[in-house]
Amino acid sequence: MYRNISLFVFSRCHQSVTLALGGFPTILCSSEGFYPSALEQLWMRNGEFQNASLTHSINKTNPDGSFTLHSYLNISDCVNYSCWVNHSSLSQPTILHMSPTDCYENRDRF
Repeated sequence: MYRNISLFVFSRCHQSVTLALGGFPTILCSSEGFYPSALEQLWMRNGEFQNASLTHSINKTNPDGSFTLHSYLNISDCVNYSCWVNHSSLSQPTILHMSPTDCYENRDRF
């Protein structure tokens, strides 16, 4: 007798937004430790979604079977940038903000 057993594990999605400089100012949005792998991660500028072709993303599988997604966006100015993230483990999409003040303060450190 055979039985099918399904196991679904959902881990909370952890996100962060940082500014990295090296030539062109670049902001990074990281979503880490999420499962299953289906995750939406989009950039917003002044509240408007940006064209996905402007971003560079790296998706990887972690040793524990969870997933990580890093998304980079080159920026030319310090305005209101946000990273919009949606995943089945979240009760609603999360928006992480980086204000112009955050941008200028981080640029001055480099």
